[in-house]
Amino acid sequence: MNINPLYNVRETAVFSAGLAENRGRFKTLGKTSMEAEAKKDMEDFKKAIGVRSIQEYLQKGSPFATFHLDKDGQYVRPAGKQLVLFTDPKTQQRMLTHLTEDNLDKLKSKFGASDFYYRDDGIVRITGEAEELLGGWLQDIAYNQGYASADKNGDLIIDPLDDEGAELKIGVTQTMGYKTQNGKIVEIFAKETKSYLQGVDIFLSQSGKMESTFEERFNNFIEKDDDLDGTMTNTEYFGGKEKVIEYFQNIQMAHIDDKEEIIEGLENAIEAEHAFEELKNAGGKSSVLSLSVRNVLSAAAPIYKDSLAKGEVFNKIELDYIRSDLDENIAKLLQLGGNQASFRDIVKHVHAVYLAKDENSKESALLEQLHAFLHMVKTDTTNATISLTA
Repeated sequence: MNINPLYNVRETAVFSAGLAENRGRFKTLGKTSMEAEAKKDMEDFKKAIGVRSIQEYLQKGSPFATFHLDKDGQYVRPAGKQLVLFTDPKTQQRMLTHLTEDNLDKLKSKFGASDFYYRDDGIVRITGEAEELLGGWLQDIAYNQGYASADKNGDLIIDPLDDEGAELKIGVTQTMGYKTQNGKIVEIFAKETKSYLQGVDIFLSQSGKMESTFEERFNNFIEKDDDLDGTMTNTEYFGGKEKVIEYFQNIQMAHIDDKEEIIEGLENAIEAEHAFEELKNAGGKSSVLSLSVRNVLSAAAPIYKDSLAKGEVFNKIELDYIRSDLDENIAKLLQLGGNQASFRDIVKHVHAVYLAKDENSKESALLEQLHAFLHMVKTDTTNATISLTA
């Protein structure tokens, strides 16, 4: 696929380490001070939990270090990784975890050797601006995304398909899309991230995997944060500008192929929304509706075709079933139009918008969105997704 280097990719932050909160909290120490700090660290560990060695500290005092002990109970350093120590900004406690050697070298290149002190016991003590960054990402991943609280049994491993995995907030609410001129993409844009999403269904539907340990996600975020500024941008999330462009080129091609079908479907969905409002306002009495309105509802919810033709009365449960059919029809249109979120999440989003009707508005919030989406499809300005994960 040919990549157009002139595409304008407008950046926004997807995840944030919140560095502003930690700025200046961790000073860079000289060699003598670092030696004293390292000694104090070990004394603090002994007083707090009675540890005498790395393996004892890992077993008793570190919620984030995934480790292995040999048959004699001695700590085994994983290949290509280094045990590092820095401060958790939330608890102000020293925390151990493993960094890949590549990430450690990346941090040294960015912040300089003075932020890193190799202790006699083999642990690297990190301070200064490097500690600000690591502490910020620890706080975001462990607490905002939920890797600390989700680990109910304390085994440091979170299964994406069990109750622990369901507690993670590893997705984000963010609208992305593209604009075209003469059938070609000229700009890719994204709006600000609003919130982290609970549960893993969206993530699994997109990639089929997720990081099952804090350490794995922590290292992936350090790796993806190309400039180590404490933010995960759209380009960093996708793995580079070329990947962003390729992703939206694929969406554009699918969108162009289905454009007429999407327009027709949206127009039918708007008609169905108006028809459903009439039925609901009539207390479920379909007999008071015109034949054309009942035909629109029959097309949107064919399971009730015969009941609508007879003009029967619909109770609340039956109205909810029709509402569910309308939601699913709209969700399919959104996916056809390039929405990459999971089908279940789109249905939840559509229903939430429907329920959030503004009584002062002539149209429901959902109808307003459908009209806006129809306009974007017709003018080739497309919102491509509701939800993203990183």
